[in-house]
Amino acid sequence: MSFNTWQEKEGKMGKIAKLLVIVSVIVMLSLVQGCAVPYNRPTLEELGSLDYGRYPLDYEQILKDHLNETLFDPYSIRDLKIEAPQKVVGFRKFVRERTYGYGGHGYGGYISFNANNSMGGYVGKTRLYYIIRDSKVRSFIKAEDIGEYYHITPVP
Repeated sequence: MSFNTWQEKEGKMGKIAKLLVIVSVIVMLSLVQGCAVPYNRPTLEELGSLDYGRYPLDYEQILKDHLNETLFDPYSIRDLKIEAPQKVVGFRKFVRERTYGYGGHGYGGYISFNANNSMGGYVGKTRLYYIIRDSKVRSFIKAEDIGEYYHITPVP
């Protein structure tokens, strides 16, 4: 086999390898895009049929207990304000895909407080949206994320 023939075969193989890589990347991208299936938001009738559990009459105590378990210094809580919960369903927004995903259901409302961080300083007012179901806090969502990354739907 002459040197020129070997170079021609090497050049053809290199082109085929590049083509295979490009095709593989296109196939993988199409598969990943296929995973972003739009979430069909349920109707109000379907939302009404979900099991939300009993209304949490002791929601303040449930939230205080949860904060005691999760905050670095729960004894430093100041200016605690808790909004009475209402029946809700949450949806996560997937901004890139412009779709929604299920984000939980139960009884939700806003809670705000100021507490110490690990350095001992107060961090400023923290405002969160909570969802309680079956006497447990199921979600805590930053208030500033609601609307942009999360959507809350009240249920009659």
